[in-house]
Amino acid sequence: MIQNGKSEPASRILIVDDDLIDLQLLKSVLKEGGYAVELASGGELALKIARATLPDLIVLDVMMPGLDGYQVCERLKASERTRDIPVIFVTGRSEMQDKVMGFKSGAVDYITKPYQMEAVLAQVGSHLAVQAMQKQLAEQNRQLHREIVERQQAEEMLNLSEEKYRALVENINDVVFCLDTESRFTYVNPVIERFTQYRVDEVMRLPIDRFVHPDDLPGLEAEIQRTLAGAVGLHEFRLFTKNGAVLHVHTSSRALWEGDQLMGVTGIMTDITERKRAEDRAVQF
Repeated sequence: MIQNGKSEPASRILIVDDDLIDLQLLKSVLKEGGYAVELASGGELALKIARATLPDLIVLDVMMPGLDGYQVCERLKASERTRDIPVIFVTGRSEMQDKVMGFKSGAVDYITKPYQMEAVLAQVGSHLAVQAMQKQLAEQNRQLHREIVERQQAEEMLNLSEEKYRALVENINDVVFCLDTESRFTYVNPVIERFTQYRVDEVMRLPIDRFVHPDDLPGLEAEIQRTLAGAVGLHEFRLFTKNGAVLHVHTSSRALWEGDQLMGVTGIMTDITERKRAEDRAVQF
């Protein structure tokens, strides 16, 4: 079949009828309608073909020897493999009770004999269109479910990575810090408390010049501006602790970006006080 300029595979219809004349007549009509048609002359054979080929629709005669149409339909609907295949009953009887039995057994519609061919094609086309929409909706739901699961897995992995990174940052021996473009702390790990005796929340509220030796402040500010401009920042300066002691520290920093926006500076601060004291003692000797 041609749809939107593209060749689409023909819908496959299984016709089940023990009357060979009716079987061939319905086959010719549906083939002229563009459908691929399979035939079964009895209920057992119909069940085997349905399980093996999964047709898009089954046209099923009610009155057949052996398994009748109601029994075949009930077995189709009881199987997870074939339960979603729409079934249209064919019957020469028009009693309401027969129609009710057909719908109760799982049929979606019925065709009466003798056939009115235009009506047959219309009914078949209508139910195939509904079936196609249901399959499309089911596939969209499956795709949505897959996307939700993948997103949840990605979020779980991201959270796990963040937790591992946070645990690493908070337990290393050096201070990890972030400054905004105005040289104000936006993040500092708990190691700063061991360095300076200031609590993290105190550090976040105080300006950077509160901690830095006045003689070293101009050089540090110049280094921060170089880092913001794209250079790798490597700098040594003296840092005051809360009790007035002086630490010698070394920082390694780089510019911090979010997309195209410059957010500030991020880096690592290492205590080099013992090294500086050793250097001073060596000079004295």
